[in-house]
Amino acid sequence: MAGGYGWYYFDAISLDGRWVLVATWHSGYLFSPRYYDEVLELKDRGWIQQEEDYDLADPTNYGAFGLALYDRGHTEAYVIFEGPLVRGGSDPWFPNLHVGESGLGEGLPPPDATLGVGENRVTRDQDGAFHLEFSDRSKWLNVAVEGKLKVRPLAAGSRAIPMAYEGAAGMEVAHEWQILASRAEVTGAIHWRSPFTGRTRKLTLEALGYVDRNSGRLPISPHIDRWLWGRFQGTERTIAYYRLDRSDAPLGGVPGDAGKAAGEGGGAGEPGGGAREFLFYGDRSGGELIEGGRITAAHVRRNRWGMPHPLEMRGSGGGLDWRAPVARDIDRGPFHVRCLNRLTCDDPALDGVIGITECFVPARWDIPLFRLLTRGRIRRGP
Repeated sequence: MAGGYGWYYFDAISLDGRWVLVATWHSGYLFSPRYYDEVLELKDRGWIQQEEDYDLADPTNYGAFGLALYDRGHTEAYVIFEGPLVRGGSDPWFPNLHVGESGLGEGLPPPDATLGVGENRVTRDQDGAFHLEFSDRSKWLNVAVEGKLKVRPLAAGSRAIPMAYEGAAGMEVAHEWQILASRAEVTGAIHWRSPFTGRTRKLTLEALGYVDRNSGRLPISPHIDRWLWGRFQGTERTIAYYRLDRSDAPLGGVPGDAGKAAGEGGGAGEPGGGAREFLFYGDRSGGELIEGGRITAAHVRRNRWGMPHPLEMRGSGGGLDWRAPVARDIDRGPFHVRCLNRLTCDDPALDGVIGITECFVPARWDIPLFRLLTRGRIRRGP
């Protein structure tokens, strides 16, 4: 659907905690200045497509592949490649998004269906394992990277979880999140060439990973001020969470305050709440969304770009209280921040583990300077 977006997300933290990998495949790349320009143009037209440019803001024209590799928190490789998706090949991965319907669709893409952007592809085996193959280079610093990884799910994920609503009644699902593997074994090899030394490095990766997907059939809601997402994996258990703050919710405030002040109802994940909070606990046998789970952002500070992000995340629900202060910022952008956080809780299977937290403030994407800076990091294909 015009203005829609979706992605598949894979991450991995090596067993020794040294290496962190994040790889994503997108339709309707959320951080594409070109795509956003077309969305704004379509908005000015009242969301009416003209016959002469029926493909305006078509998400399949703005597929993207992203890869970030960190060594002890320092960036070793960072690639963003944007190019059109191959229609037909990508459709099984985004079945509803590409026909303008809400939701992620039923089931997973069939085995052997390929989601590809340029030379970067992901496929599924009959047994449900994902195969990631990539060969690309960054526009920034011109780092060349290639690799082949196998992501084998070790534990089930979640059902599709509605996260944002639109429509006159505020009841139409506009964004969904689904965990495909709350725990996965990630193995394979990655090669990259340093632009400074010209030396090629090789990493044989053995890691614990996580897989999810998101789909939004409309552009980012103007009512969402901040997205917070994170995951932690211990020896036996997994925590994953999302928190979406309304645009009138105070940064670092108590969940639900904005909704209460406006006299609105709605609990976690329900339309009308001041903050929508989703807390997932998983183990080797599966997992579930925790009813009444709470997620709080604490000690909000601004980075050098003025981007506000929390220095600590806190959660409660399902008989477990935890906090996760930032151990290191590994991606410090003007509208998006990625951190490594160390979990503290009473569960010995989780206490002390390192996880990933991400913060995105959509309103800052409206600043033209920040979109200009992003153009310098995206390599555009034919």
